[in-house]
Amino acid sequence: MTTPTPNLSPADRAAAGEAYAQALLKGCAAALSTLLNRAVAMNLQLPLLPDGNALVETVPAPWFISQARFTRGLAGAHDFIFPQQDALTLARLVLGEDGMDTTGVTSDHEDALREMVNQMLSSASSSLKQ
Repeated sequence: MTTPTPNLSPADRAAAGEAYAQALLKGCAAALSTLLNRAVAMNLQLPLLPDGNALVETVPAPWFISQARFTRGLAGAHDFIFPQQDALTLARLVLGEDGMDTTGVTSDHEDALREMVNQMLSSASSSLKQ
């Protein structure tokens, strides 16, 4: 069962969305800091992309996309989109690999990315509860 969304003005809705995104990023950064054993900061860049067309113009393909669905609060699908090279770099860091091997993405890298996103979402959920 989802929580009813109150009728908000467009300005209040935008402010709530921004606060939500900030809390989400705070949780994600905390998880990445732990995983990578180094300080990680994430910043919200406004305006948020309104649709897929803007994404195609902003983030170079190919991508790794992970989708999360929240059923409470600001319910709906939330996409984590990483340019392929960034995803590969993060996976290598999670796995403790050195250097910039150009062999491409392996199943180990995909598993590391899944685990990374799972931990980010878990941490973000805790941040959002606050």
